[in-house]
Amino acid sequence: EMGAEATPREDVLAAAVAGRGHGSGSMVRLIAMSWCFSFLMDYLWIPAVAYAADAGLGASFLGWVYALNLGTRLVPNVLVTRLGVKSELFMMACVFLGYAVSFAHPSAKWAFLLAAACSGMGFVRACLTLHTQIAFGGEAHAQQLAWVSKYSGAARNFGTISALVVPAALYRSCGWQGVCAGGLAASL
Repeated sequence: EMGAEATPREDVLAAAVAGRGHGSGSMVRLIAMSWCFSFLMDYLWIPAVAYAADAGLGASFLGWVYALNLGTRLVPNVLVTRLGVKSELFMMACVFLGYAVSFAHPSAKWAFLLAAACSGMGFVRACLTLHTQIAFGGEAHAQQLAWVSKYSGAARNFGTISALVVPAALYRSCGWQGVCAGGLAASL
């Protein structure tokens, strides 16, 4: 209708599409970061089981792989709380390094362990919180935050689903090196 007032949601969506408003470009980046966070966090789980079985590694070895991955996830959380956003480059370089080494040495157990440890250094939820604070400062409208939260949550769910499907398909078609190549691409 002509002259009808837009709802707050329509105002936020229109500003985001038009590139106007405080943090509108940042909203899209936050949603993409949410997908990347979940994708990288869950990326290694499915193909690691298949790789360990194909390599003849026992369940106890795989348990150490998972423990190492989960244990190293504490480090980036500490880094983010101490150093802030500037720690992200180091964290993503670690993820890249782990997959690069495992790509170069696909049958080495130590390279597999390094990939597990380094992938645990990946993107952490605290980064999303920091980026939200940076993007909006104290000036965010409740509608903007609600919109970002809603779509970031959907992006995280899609990231998890993607991480359960993509690396399994890569492993099936290209083997462990395909999984490592996918991890390298995602960490860029």
